[in-house]
Amino acid sequence: MNKAGIAAVVGLMLAGCAGQVPPDNVFPINGMVVTLSPEEMQELRDAWVDESLTAHPLVTALEIADVRWTLDFIALRESKRKPQPCRTLNFEGIEHTPEGITDMRGQHPPAGRFDEFWRLNACGVERGYRVFNPQSTMELAIDEAPLQGATRNP
Repeated sequence: MNKAGIAAVVGLMLAGCAGQVPPDNVFPINGMVVTLSPEEMQELRDAWVDESLTAHPLVTALEIADVRWTLDFIALRESKRKPQPCRTLNFEGIEHTPEGITDMRGQHPPAGRFDEFWRLNACGVERGYRVFNPQSTMELAIDEAPLQGATRNP
């Protein structure tokens, strides 16, 4: 995975729209499909500090299955980070329709139905992910995004 960040774009069913939800252990990453075993999935889910997921309101446009998949994707991304993989993640909150949030390449693809900025702490390092519906699609996109320009909601 490159330093510029990775993106996942999947054809997930978005809030009441017809479609086929892929299995929760399948992740498209940089044009490749990664399928994880049940044991690997449990490792991803164990990375999240439970208290952090209940301490911050998880108010999002996503259905619960899509929230779980997004958290799993982020945990997978952080577990593969070079040179230092991280397996201790603290969720810090979600901002809606973030202004000026770009991906790690400095781009800001237009959003459709929703645009969120998910904050987390990965092994002591603050990170952000833009979670959005690309305009004119039924897809879910997840891009690592720099923290500059993002504002923390109280």
